[in-house]
Amino acid sequence: MTRILFIVPIVLAGCAMPMEAWINPGVEATRAERALLTCEAEARQDFPVVMQTEWNSSITIGGRFCDDPFCFGAARGLPTARQRDVNADLRVRSVDLCMKEAGYTKVRVPQCPADITPLQLSRHPGSTNGICLVDGAFALSP
Repeated sequence: MTRILFIVPIVLAGCAMPMEAWINPGVEATRAERALLTCEAEARQDFPVVMQTEWNSSITIGGRFCDDPFCFGAARGLPTARQRDVNADLRVRSVDLCMKEAGYTKVRVPQCPADITPLQLSRHPGSTNGICLVDGAFALSP
């Protein structure tokens, strides 16, 4: 007997993942972008990228590890390494604080649908109702 497997793609129409954005009602979009870039530059200067290697090893207890003819109840996995920027969280916190001090509020806004060209706003809106993001800029939702 032959089994046929159908794979059906799931499309969530109109459901774009919300993104975080900084908003300050009435502020020109270019001024807001400059504020964000300034805060990000200060954060990079104050908390530069510092990569650190972290090693992780694993031990399986109760598993079965065999090396013919002997079997053992525990096994040690090979150590794995990963690179991590130890200042990444500090840069995010620094930008958040800088933007809040400049009068901005972080909001979650949906992305604009890809198949529609929305009208981009030159100033930040007073509310995020009916607003979406296109290329990081606020726009009126269609």
